[in-house]
Amino acid sequence: MDRSEALARLLAETGFTSATRTPLAADASTRRYERLQLGDRKAMLMDAPPSAESKPCPPSATPAERRTMGWNATARLAASRVEAFVAVANYLESIGLAPPKIYGADCEAGYAVIEDLGDDLFANIIPQGTDEIALYEEAARVLAHVHTSPSAPMRLQGAGNAAWPLLDYDALALEVNADLFVEWLPRAADVHIDDAARARWEKSATA
Repeated sequence: MDRSEALARLLAETGFTSATRTPLAADASTRRYERLQLGDRKAMLMDAPPSAESKPCPPSATPAERRTMGWNATARLAASRVEAFVAVANYLESIGLAPPKIYGADCEAGYAVIEDLGDDLFANIIPQGTDEIALYEEAARVLAHVHTSPSAPMRLQGAGNAAWPLLDYDALALEVNADLFVEWLPRAADVHIDDAARARWEKSATA
């Protein structure tokens, strides 16, 4: 089954075949999102084609092996995989939090229909007068709750006993993300980083 057929089936299964589809602005990832509206029902379509990114980091890969495998392996990212989103959502729900509901997903094709949480971002509602301190205090409580909750394998519903590995953010992941600073700064500002400056940066990053 190709991706278009998989999407048609998922929309049918979730009852959104005839929905109005409105694309959202793209971000820095390879994912795309569309807002689905069908009468009073609404949802979000996540489109995350697995072929658009390099593979996620194998849990047993050494730092040397990861350097040959691409960005997601070095940075220990989930490679925009829908199954990672599903597994994390299941875990958050299991510890008493309220992640976006997942109405349906096709992990192999890279599609999910999820709850539409609206546009009430902190950046939108704080200028309208919402208590900024109260918002960030609540966000901190949620992070503290996750941090103190017992760790457990992140399971995928409807996939037997399959689990998504949650990897440590280790020294290599920190190194490659810190290196983004010297790679992107010259593109964003009139800054020249010569070989000597780069060498000093690399030395400080590994100290």
